[in-house]
Amino acid sequence: MSCSFNSKSNRWRNNETGRFTKRPTDPSELARYGKVNKADIDAWATQGGIPNTWHADPKRFPSGKFRYEGQEYQVHGIDPTTKAKWPTANSANGPTASIKNTINGQNYRTDGTWGTFKSDPNSAHIPLNGSFY
Repeated sequence: MSCSFNSKSNRWRNNETGRFTKRPTDPSELARYGKVNKADIDAWATQGGIPNTWHADPKRFPSGKFRYEGQEYQVHGIDPTTKAKWPTANSANGPTASIKNTINGQNYRTDGTWGTFKSDPNSAHIPLNGSFY
């Protein structure tokens, strides 16, 4: 299932059926066509009581982004910072998000599968729509 947050009605909508639904517990349900929307991530975290715990890392990610760490999932976003090293990577061509299941250590990928980050780091960087980063 793929969901998006409808801010006008303040409700979640199933993208396949168009019907309203409950807040997804799994943030991978926010992905659609290999992308995810920043507003949906923010709504998911806010409604779940998950605070933004981002802290800048001057060496890796110097500017502010987001990091939501719930009981079972972690979702974080970064701006395109790797263009020189990996010019064709998702993370080099626009802001991306990473969705991780903290129970089993698997990352959600752009193709809708789960796997370790190291097995496919490019697909673990999901293009992020609606981000000002």
